[in-house]
Amino acid sequence: MSQISVIVMNISHMYEDYEFLHASDFIWLNLTDIMEVDGYCSGRAQKNIIERIKSLPRRAVHLLDNGNYHYLTDLWCRSISEKFSLLLFDHHPDTQKSRIPSMLSCGSWVRHMLGSHPYLQKVYMVGPSSGKLSFLNEYKDRIVLVKDLSLIPLDFPIYISVDLDILDKKYFISNWDQGTFSFDQLYSDLSYLLEIHRPFLGVDLCGDDDRAYHLSNEQVYFSLINLLVNSL
Repeated sequence: MSQISVIVMNISHMYEDYEFLHASDFIWLNLTDIMEVDGYCSGRAQKNIIERIKSLPRRAVHLLDNGNYHYLTDLWCRSISEKFSLLLFDHHPDTQKSRIPSMLSCGSWVRHMLGSHPYLQKVYMVGPSSGKLSFLNEYKDRIVLVKDLSLIPLDFPIYISVDLDILDKKYFISNWDQGTFSFDQLYSDLSYLLEIHRPFLGVDLCGDDDRAYHLSNEQVYFSLINLLVNSL
């Protein structure tokens, strides 16, 4: 593969069933021993994870496990020290208020980033419907629902985050309710972005069914990872 690293964040053990991820050129980061991380991430766990990722490249492809850990995007982006935008592919906007205010959650991390990251300019969202959006009024001018990727401005570098629950169940099985995207649509959108936008500050993928192994899921990961590492 290319010089772009692929970092496998192993939390729920689900990636252990993916045979291709055991190739020598993938970086495995064991997080299975960290408590207080499933769906909600305590301050103590955040500090522990940040300590473990600080020596790893942010400009890489990060595999974040299933959707319960999508808040890891927030932790990776904390090392960004220039103005940037977040481009989110997701069936859910993840802009809720955390039910446990002291903890970061998989449903609140975008809201947290908007309120806490000094360099985050806008969040461009592909996938969620406007009815799913839940955000404070002061953030509404910084969240853009995207129908046409060509309208995303090129004024700032972009970090891309993809929750594979955006895909229809015909193509992928997640542990959350899912969208209606086809795999070809997602692949085409990412291919377009990789061709048009530079530079990228990092990319991550998450989403799976941690209850069972699905060959179709491994095939989706394999195809997208190959696209990303050969295009970044």
